[in-house]
Amino acid sequence: MNKYRTHHCNQLTKSNSGEEIVLSGWINKKRDHGNLLFIDLRDNYGMTQCIIDKKNENFKSLEKIQLESVIKINGTVVKRGDDTINSDLQTGEIEVNINSFEVLGACK
Repeated sequence: MNKYRTHHCNQLTKSNSGEEIVLSGWINKKRDHGNLLFIDLRDNYGMTQCIIDKKNENFKSLEKIQLESVIKINGTVVKRGDDTINSDLQTGEIEVNINSFEVLGACK
């Protein structure tokens, strides 16, 4: 493990459920559903869907960050429900609940 990641964005599977992890990458896409923000975090190896709930103190800050900004997140791996699995993604059986984050490189 290094200070920027415990895994690459293509490595997490349902066997990692419940683990506390660290991922770093750029924000490829964001989808704001009001009470829930979805972030597709990408690195050179793949992509992982990360989520943050409006109740989290970091929600407003993360909501304002521009696409392609590089961030490091600390979070917990959660297995997706059968109806939300994305078979197009290598990591499509899981998502990461964001606990905290750090901006490593902001994009205008």
